[in-house]
Amino acid sequence: MAKTATAAPKREPKPKAPAEPMREKLARLVEDIEAHNHHAHRPALFERLEAEEGLKWRDVGNVTHLSLAGLKAQSTAGKSLVLSAWCQKARQALLELSAQ
Repeated sequence: MAKTATAAPKREPKPKAPAEPMREKLARLVEDIEAHNHHAHRPALFERLEAEEGLKWRDVGNVTHLSLAGLKAQSTAGKSLVLSAWCQKARQALLELSAQ
C-alpha cells in the first residue's frame, strides 16, 4: 500500500518589531556611537554597548564582525571602522523604516 504525502504545515511569518521603537533605538544608537567613536572613548563605548544594548563582536583573522540591534557590520580596519559601518547600515535602515 502506497503512503500518501502530507504537506507540512505552513509557518506563520515572524511578526516584525514595531517601526517606531526600532527607529528611536537606531537613531539613539547612531547618535551615541558617532559621539563616542574616538580612540579615547572606544573601550568604554564597547563595554557599555555590550552590557546595555547586547552588542556582540569578534575578530576573525583581520576582519572585525559586529552585531547590534539586529544589524550586522564588518570591517578589515578594526573597531573604529566597524562602528562606522554599523552606523551606515543603521542610517539605511532608518530610511527604510521612514518609507513604510
